[in-house]
This record gives sequence, C-alpha cells and structure tokens, in this order.
Amino acid sequence: MSNVRIGISPHFFAATHLLGKMVMNSYHINVQLLTVTDDHIDQNIAIERIKYVINEQFADSVLIDEEEKEAIKLYENAGVKVIPFPTEPVDQIIGLALYSKIETIVEDKIVITDLDITSTNTTVSYLHGEDEALGPFSDNGWWNNVEPECHKQKKPRGKKIVSLPTTDTWKGLNMEWEEDHNPEDITIEVVLDTKSKPKKESRENVVEFKPNDKK
Repeated sequence: MSNVRIGISPHFFAATHLLGKMVMNSYHINVQLLTVTDDHIDQNIAIERIKYVINEQFADSVLIDEEEKEAIKLYENAGVKVIPFPTEPVDQIIGLALYSKIETIVEDKIVITDLDITSTNTTVSYLHGEDEALGPFSDNGWWNNVEPECHKQKKPRGKKIVSLPTTDTWKGLNMEWEEDHNPEDITIEVVLDTKSKPKKESRENVVEFKPNDKK
C-alpha cells in the first residue's frame, strides 16, 4: 500500500571536529516518511538504507569541515572514519546533510517529508523539510550520491588489491531495489598482505599404539 505515513527515530554516537578539538556527541534523529511504491519489499529496503547510512556511515565517525585537511589526514592515518562536510558540522548542518543523503538514497520509493535532529550538547532541535533550501548541499558531494558511502576509504599501503566485488554499493550490500535484484551479480574486494609470512606448523612426535592381536 502506498501513501502510508511512517516514522523512524534512530540515534547514533559520533564526534565533531570544531575549533581544533574533537568533541563526542550523541545525536537523535526523527524522520517522517511517506511511502510511494506499493512494493512492500522496496519500502523495507528504503528504510534499511536509511538505517545503514546512519548506523554504518555516520555512527562512530568524525564529522569535519573538508577544509581541515591536516586534521583529516591525521585522523585517516590513525584509522579513524572521517566524513567531510562543505562547512563546519554543527547540528543544523549535520541534519541538512542527512536530509539530503536520505532523500537521495531512497530515490522514488519513499518521500522524506520531515527530519529533525537534536544532540546531547544542545537543547535545540533543528527541523528540515521538502521546501527547504539545501545551501552548501546544493553542490555535488556524497550527500547527493545515491550509493551508501559518505567518505572515501583509504586503500591500505603495501598490499595488493584483488579487484573482486565490493560492498560500497547497495548491490554489494544486497540492498538494491526488487526489480534490480540479481543474487549472482555481487562482488567483493580481497586484500592480500604479501609481507606477512606463513606460520610454520609445529610438528609433534606422535606415538601410535596398536592392539596386540597375538594371543
């Protein structure tokens, strides 16, 4: 059934890099949705896509202005997941970025009517809706890319990459729309560490006892 109003209320923990400091924060999101497609499978996939972006991309990441190149490099070298923003990632900007990203990834299956965001560092909620100007998010970036990734992953150094299927697409995550689903067309990426040496197996002396058949 289409034209059904539903809502989800995810929350996540992340850090913001502001004024040269990293501050941990907890974010609470309320997303109001209106189903467009009659296909309940696609409706569920759309919701799972939203959860994935919030729980797997935004959660446990550092949200940072893309101009903070030196800090971004330090975080990435330490193995920290970084999400760059076109301006300082205050709550209002984070909410606007999420609205743009979610609206993009659900495509024409669900309409995002409203999104509001609040964090533990403030008592103010910021509301975003269909008629709102996107400001810096009118330009191209991860926020209007239909695929799930919200940051560029650094390739490991000194290792050979075998190009097999990957999980940085909805198809790789098995979250493509019902009409596009092809379970045989999935790829992964295998990283081979050529520097590591195989461990030598320890050999132990084994004494085998056999029953004496002589009487």
